[in-house]
Amino acid sequence: TGKDLMIENCGFARAQTAVKAEKPVTIAHCAFAPEVKKVLSGSRSVVKLSILNTVPESAVLFGNAYSAAVPASDPAGVLLNARFADASQGNFALKNEAEFEGRAADGTLIGPSFFIFEPRENRYFNMKIIPAGKGAVSLQFESDAVLKNSQVMVRAQGGNWRTVKDWTSSVALAFVSLENLKPGAKYECYALSDRQNHYRPGNHCLSARVNLKKTGKNRSQTLTFTAPAADRAPRTWHVSVKGDDRAPGTKEKPLARIAAAALKTAPGDTVMVHEGVYRESVLVPVSGAPGRPVTYCAAPGETVWLDGAGRQFCRAFGAFGKSHLRFDGFRMRTFGTALVNASGVFIFFGCRDMGISRVLYDGRSPGYSPMILHARNSQNITMKNCVDINSMTGIAVIDSSGAVIENNVMKMSSIWPLLCMGKKEHRVRFAYNVVTDNLRAKTGEPFIKTTGPEVLDEAHNLYFARMPRELRAVVGNYSGKKWTIDEYYRMTGKDGGSFFADPGFAAMPKLLTWKNWEERLADMKKGMSFGRQVNNYEEARDPQNSARFKVWDFRDFFANPVRKAPDGRIIGLEPEAFRGFTDATDGGKAWRIYK
Repeated sequence: TGKDLMIENCGFARAQTAVKAEKPVTIAHCAFAPEVKKVLSGSRSVVKLSILNTVPESAVLFGNAYSAAVPASDPAGVLLNARFADASQGNFALKNEAEFEGRAADGTLIGPSFFIFEPRENRYFNMKIIPAGKGAVSLQFESDAVLKNSQVMVRAQGGNWRTVKDWTSSVALAFVSLENLKPGAKYECYALSDRQNHYRPGNHCLSARVNLKKTGKNRSQTLTFTAPAADRAPRTWHVSVKGDDRAPGTKEKPLARIAAAALKTAPGDTVMVHEGVYRESVLVPVSGAPGRPVTYCAAPGETVWLDGAGRQFCRAFGAFGKSHLRFDGFRMRTFGTALVNASGVFIFFGCRDMGISRVLYDGRSPGYSPMILHARNSQNITMKNCVDINSMTGIAVIDSSGAVIENNVMKMSSIWPLLCMGKKEHRVRFAYNVVTDNLRAKTGEPFIKTTGPEVLDEAHNLYFARMPRELRAVVGNYSGKKWTIDEYYRMTGKDGGSFFADPGFAAMPKLLTWKNWEERLADMKKGMSFGRQVNNYEEARDPQNSARFKVWDFRDFFANPVRKAPDGRIIGLEPEAFRGFTDATDGGKAWRIYK
């Protein structure tokens, strides 16, 4: 007889009339055994998302399951016959629970449900083999969740199985490269991953045999294939914003998406992207080969932007377990950082022989922006003649050997322009770069964060700093120790020849600087209006609209005058490398709005 009475997640077994109510009542996610002759008596009430054998009279019905015909009075009703474990004894666990999953209007189960923490078996689908050159294929598959400890088992028919690690991170689509296969031989493969414990709405009790620590494995179907017997001739695939993904990919009939072209590539191929703005995140499906890389590039003399769609995408190009790839000539902007530890404009996990050149990433936008390069467990990564603007961390190289970062501009990273972590064998070459100071609030952080000096080979960089050379920390470790450039050189016993100076960028006519820490402290106390003023001129932001920025291009980051190291090499961008490039700034008049 109470007011606003709700009956939820209950089962009714033997009563002739389950609920007698003198006032309206709401019944939700309940189940009624076949022995129940009448669900409800009394005033007009609501029955929803429940399992019914009879239709309640004078009740508002919504989204219920019926064993017979669905009444016209229930606009969201479904026809489902429940098979209970033993409803007459009050056990309403569903033997056919899977048929009820997700059928409720609130996305859960129809009938009694509660959240269960248990291992979940992930499903694999859309599995296919993509030829990837002589003796190589890529296994494509999707799953209904991000997989854990994913791997692929492969063998020649009748032979021994071998394991190939799946390096894919934070995405439910994978392309696993299977290489060093015998050309023309028959093979079979399947995907394997750990089952993971999940909370999910369910209608059953956990078995006493369930082990939440040893969850078991998910296994896909087994595919059979024949390894390609030979390489085909290299091709150039053309992409245009006016293209069509059903087209052959020629210059006259281009494709519409970079991702569509990527699926057609083989070693030695080029994906040439023509003028325009492309809002997509590309997972690279196929590796190149020694001397025959797969190249993704902007068409010569054309301005190509990859846009993160207002920070919805966290990657422009993702390569997992791939090798021999090149990326050249792109301009990029407004990618996001939603994937913790797995964001990056270029993200290379478990890769070999990867090259990035002549790429500009403009990360000016509200909130943190992902790093231009995020490499883990990789070998021989090179990045040259690139510009990174306002990333959270400019570059992260983790447990990777042979990385070479040269002739780039790192403009005002939010925290660290370079993060390098690893052991002695994971050495990073960081030389001939121009590095401007990070955000004024983060000046206490070093330019380079590293696990130790044995990981870093630093030389001939120009640092444009807010603090004098004798005060500004350039290198720091995870124990909280920081060193100025001179302290670092004394500690390592090697003078790398780096120096502090103003590079004379057109993009950065001035930088807020301090003579000492006291001056910095005084400025940091000046409040938000002072901070906005600094951000406006350091980020070329419209004082009247904080989401409107001057467009910057490569030429805005040429040093003036050109600086050279003692060995004659240019420090910063090499102007000759940009001969023939267009000017995306419209002579300095162009603005862009963050969206």
